Amino acid sequence: MENYKLKENEVVLYKGDIKLAKNNEEARLILTNLNLVFVPNSNEGATEVYPVEEIKVYENQPQVKTRGNIVEIYLTSTEKEFSFVHKLDSLKFMNAIKKLLTGKTASQRYADKVKSGLQIVEDALDVGIVKNIGGTIKDIVETGKSVKNGIAGVANIFKRNNKE
Repeated sequence: MENYKLKENEVVLYKGDIKLAKNNEEARLILTNLNLVFVPNSNEGATEVYPVEEIKVYENQPQVKTRGNIVEIYLTSTEKEFSFVHKLDSLKFMNAIKKLLTGKTASQRYADKVKSGLQIVEDALDVGIVKNIGGTIKDIVETGKSVKNGIAGVANIFKRNNKE
């Protein structure tokens, strides 16, 4: 981090090598709890620092998009597009930036999506699917029922609730 000095209250959340789309220049990407930093590998470019508050957020989703190893970030002052050598690096960066901006890990975000989806089904069908599936899963774990029987049990929940 030759051209960037961390502040006293700043910590690195992600650091990796990238290639900027606008000029194909190689750079070092640093994500901290306070800033998104682009440090060029050559001596010709200037270090670019963007406070994380500049990253646009819509419906609690950071406006950071990936296509394979290519990442686009929408900031209030500009847009940045760059690529990683490996797709895995882009996923690690995405997880770090989303956790920073939402306060939730990938697992927590996915669990929230599942809960939201189940709630929509429950509201639409007016069934206690979450409670009943929870009971079915508990039965599978406690009694050793097979997953096939467990899925049949979930299907029976719908049948029972439709008869009521």
